[in-house]
Amino acid sequence: MSLKNIITAAVFAVIGFIVMLGAGMAVTVFGTIGAFYLNVSFATILGAPIYVVLLKKVPAHGVAGIFYLVPGIVYLLMGLAPMTVVYIGAAILSELILLGEGIHDNKRIGISFIVSTLFESLHGMFFVLYYGAAGLVNQFPAMFTAELAQITANFYFNPLNVLIVIAIQIVASLLGVALAFFIDTKYFSGKRLQSALDEQVPSE
Repeated sequence: MSLKNIITAAVFAVIGFIVMLGAGMAVTVFGTIGAFYLNVSFATILGAPIYVVLLKKVPAHGVAGIFYLVPGIVYLLMGLAPMTVVYIGAAILSELILLGEGIHDNKRIGISFIVSTLFESLHGMFFVLYYGAAGLVNQFPAMFTAELAQITANFYFNPLNVLIVIAIQIVASLLGVALAFFIDTKYFSGKRLQSALDEQVPSE
């Protein structure tokens, strides 16, 4: 992968991170429990077009990984190393799904986004299982009070809640991917084809 492609992927990743972070913060208007259920669903719908357009523009292995590693680095700089681990996991999953010719397969591109964002959406559950309620307060003192940590733990220790989160996330991912390929087909595919044809026609 060329330096130009790495820079392009990093720029898209930063844009995706900003858009998805903003959308993720927006769900807090639905209250604490509502935010747990919606989690990153709005962010997924808005982030999918950025991810798909990036991979269609730069069909190279490593691009999907960069899309997730950049936010992971940002969280590490913010002192949220556990989130970095989650994003590394998302990066690995996306790249595994795109192995071989998957980078050129729209279906596998869509699946890679759905699976990696589903993994990301369960970060709250991972943290509760690993740290417990008391550990959340110690690890994320700026984010959790003792009361909020216990509410979070109670939510994720309920299997039905987790299943609802997964279902909502899958639906949001499917909507996001469908929107992404619609946008790519309508606004970008033709330009890429014309650019490829122009490169094949020698100038007089």
